[in-house]
Amino acid sequence: MINTEAVFTTAIEEMIENAEQMISEEFETDAMIEHETTTLTIGSEFLGKPPAYVNTVTMHRIVTGGSVPVERRMYSYMQDYWPDRSVNGTPKYWCSWDEVKFLILPTPDTADVIELQYSQRITGLFDLADAGETWLSINKPDLLFYACLVQAAIFEKNKVWQDVYQPMYDRRLAAAMIETEKSRRDADDMKG
Repeated sequence: MINTEAVFTTAIEEMIENAEQMISEEFETDAMIEHETTTLTIGSEFLGKPPAYVNTVTMHRIVTGGSVPVERRMYSYMQDYWPDRSVNGTPKYWCSWDEVKFLILPTPDTADVIELQYSQRITGLFDLADAGETWLSINKPDLLFYACLVQAAIFEKNKVWQDVYQPMYDRRLAAAMIETEKSRRDADDMKG
């Protein structure tokens, strides 16, 4: 699979970034979980997503004495539930509006603080100024390696390579997921 053509070598960075993105979408580890608080804007049904956002884990409104979940719903449900967005109320539901915004309904009538727990894109090798090591390259180098081979096969439009490397990637992904779940259970057991 050694290809030194200029087109291929120029695309190596993109293939690695695609591999990291592929892993970010399919694998969640505690190293990828982020917490952020933000404030809703009265009369605005939209809330911006964080820059490295991949997927929402939980969303809560902070209230006196605790928090209240803001539940995920399908867009069609949101439209039926609160058809007139110019009417304000207490936010109960959210859905993804587009790549950069959530839709929050009812449209906020107060500037509530929202706590968002989300999985974020893994810091990539090319995100670092010195192109050093990342969590993924240190902790799951085999997963990254096979993801890169899958992306190279896709780039080369080589179905044979893809059929060889995809199952290898899938096995490493499954093993990483099992290991992460075991690690979480062990941490929960230690908490009592």
